[in-house]
Amino acid sequence: MATIAKALASSSTPILNQEKAASLVVPDQANQRPSLKRFSSFPPTNDSDESFIQEPSSSLEVAELTETTVNTETSDEAIVELSSSNSTQFDSLPTNTFLPSVVFLIPFPEPVNATRSKKTTPFLIYSLPRRPYQKPKKNENGEKRPKEKLSKRLVRIYQKEVQFGEQLKRKEIPNVGKFAKLKKFRGACIRGASTLTKWLPTSCVETLSRLPPKRKLGEILVLYPTNFGGPSADGSEKSQQPSVEDLRNDLYSLFRRTKKRVLIRLVAVTCFLPIAAGIDFFAPVFFVEISLAYLAFQIYGFRKVKAITAKRKKAKKPKNKKSTPGKFQLKNQQAVEEVQPDNENVPLITTTQVDEAQPDNENTPLMATAESQEGVSITFQETDDIIFEAIRPLLYKICSRIDPLTFPPPESIQTTTANSLEEVAPEASVEEGQVVPATRSRTTLPPSLHKPGPEVVRELLAAFKEHVPEEIQERYNLNEDRISEDLSRYLKKASVEYIDSLKGRPERGFVKVMKKWFTKRSLIRKERKEKQRIKKQIKAEEAEEAALAEAITVEQDSSTATVDETNVVGGTDLL
Repeated sequence: MATIAKALASSSTPILNQEKAASLVVPDQANQRPSLKRFSSFPPTNDSDESFIQEPSSSLEVAELTETTVNTETSDEAIVELSSSNSTQFDSLPTNTFLPSVVFLIPFPEPVNATRSKKTTPFLIYSLPRRPYQKPKKNENGEKRPKEKLSKRLVRIYQKEVQFGEQLKRKEIPNVGKFAKLKKFRGACIRGASTLTKWLPTSCVETLSRLPPKRKLGEILVLYPTNFGGPSADGSEKSQQPSVEDLRNDLYSLFRRTKKRVLIRLVAVTCFLPIAAGIDFFAPVFFVEISLAYLAFQIYGFRKVKAITAKRKKAKKPKNKKSTPGKFQLKNQQAVEEVQPDNENVPLITTTQVDEAQPDNENTPLMATAESQEGVSITFQETDDIIFEAIRPLLYKICSRIDPLTFPPPESIQTTTANSLEEVAPEASVEEGQVVPATRSRTTLPPSLHKPGPEVVRELLAAFKEHVPEEIQERYNLNEDRISEDLSRYLKKASVEYIDSLKGRPERGFVKVMKKWFTKRSLIRKERKEKQRIKKQIKAEEAEEAALAEAITVEQDSSTATVDETNVVGGTDLL
């Protein structure tokens, strides 16, 4: 009490300072010690440290101190948590940011001269290509950019070089300057490397690589057509529609096979790396670079497939332990008697009645149990066939180009180019002995398998925008021309895998192999001749338009000259 009286005499407001100090001494939850984090911000006083953190000597003071401590405990804990959250705000992303994604399920055409095996997946999965990485923006003050990972920076620089080469080929940017040929050669090399790396992973791995990473992977919406069978080569439509459970099993069997193949290739390319390094040491043939790129694709694909297949395992229900039916019924009866009130009119519901009352609903979202555990689910949804209406003929043409014996080209494919040429052919009408050219549209190249045109993916892109928020759409490339080229390349890769998995193909034997080769070469030769003829027609039209424009300019110049002469003559007459 003497020390307290001394403190009262030396300070004008000792009780307030003491209460404030006691309120700041908050016990920490981790080690049950007082937290002194806010002492540095407290204004200094004339008291010494001993009197400032002095233990109370009476029960009355203890009660006052505990009361003030309890009143300020929640506020101090909130401030400490806020400061810790602000310090780690930019270190890691929040765990509740999940990005939804859309995957299109496109069915393969039914083979004519072959059958599907057990390992054949009757569809392919496709996702829109991602947009190249952008340089991180500056802070709000505009002083410094946030730190970028080294791997992401390397990928961004590589994507920028690939974009430069493609724009140079499409003549979107001018190729001028002293080193124009060097730029052209550089763009060609970058495009070749990009084409090679695009064919390294399988179609399933490439689709999964376009999904968000595991820590951000949200709901995956799988859109499939209402009429899954679609038209066949003879024009007849097959009305066989698989159930959601069948599509679910086929999709996960595809994931399991992809995981197994990727693991085998991963081991093989790892064993090949020392050999490639030895070859590259004596001759620079870039085997090590190609092997490292292939290894990176396989590792990335294996991680994605493993992440998705792990959800399936966690979603399985645990098996019940073996128990006798008498004990099981006794436990259920005891549990019901404990919960049920003392009322004889209340009916007793058994376990079998509950099971019979719950019907099996196939339209429930896939991986519903995994959604509560990992935050990821795969949902199947039927869509209109108009989305896949233009993609199915393109897919059949690609399969027919790869194997014309298994997928014979229909007659409609052979007559499309001729009909299009007749529509654009010039016509003439005779009137009063003079030939006047009729109005006609400009001739353009027909869509090819390499560039099918934007009409193929227009409905696909509209469905994607319908199911994906605008904030996430910015992560994808939404250019129709680029999507159509990417879809055509992806369909070729998936069709090769699909045709290789078929059984009973008519290509065994030397005669059948040569017949297949000659059929493919004849189709390619016909298409090239048609393309050359259309190009000549386009050049003739361009020359005709240039001559007509030159004649119009000459006529306009002559008319302006005559007007000037008449004005000069009129002026001289007035004088």
